Amino acid sequence: PSITSLKKIAAEFGYSVVNLFPNGSENESNWGYQEGITTHPIKKTVYRNEVSVVRAGMRKRLALPGSNVVYDLLTPDMRRQLEVMYMQVKAGENSGNEPMLDSPGEKMCFVVKGKLELSVGKDVYQLEEGDTINYPAHVEHSWRALEGERIEVIWILTPPSF
Repeated sequence: PSITSLKKIAAEFGYSVVNLFPNGSENESNWGYQEGITTHPIKKTVYRNEVSVVRAGMRKRLALPGSNVVYDLLTPDMRRQLEVMYMQVKAGENSGNEPMLDSPGEKMCFVVKGKLELSVGKDVYQLEEGDTINYPAHVEHSWRALEGERIEVIWILTPPSF
């Protein structure tokens, strides 16, 4: 299934997509979604007071079966006010046949390497290396990797909703 379909299935049960895939022998409870994600929007803003380092080799990784899309969580978990994901794809990969629709919030996309096409609502944007785009997460959106042997993208979402 596409990312969009997986997000719909997970949301129906109040979970994140990451809960649908085990990470080796561990479950994904350490991502921070044990209570589900259906409580958005956050009523009281609580910020973390501790410092957290996520080592490159210790990132939580999600690779969807049958897909070449790989996501690394750059934030320690999903219990924060934002989520930062690092995505690596090859040209031709996309988010699926159906557009994504997330909980109310904001998304930002930063193209580190390669070229990406992003559709938000009825508008289509071509993003190149170094470009960013911000948009409301609750508007239908999708992406398609256009050019580059390896396209690298950083996604920032608030509140966390992957």
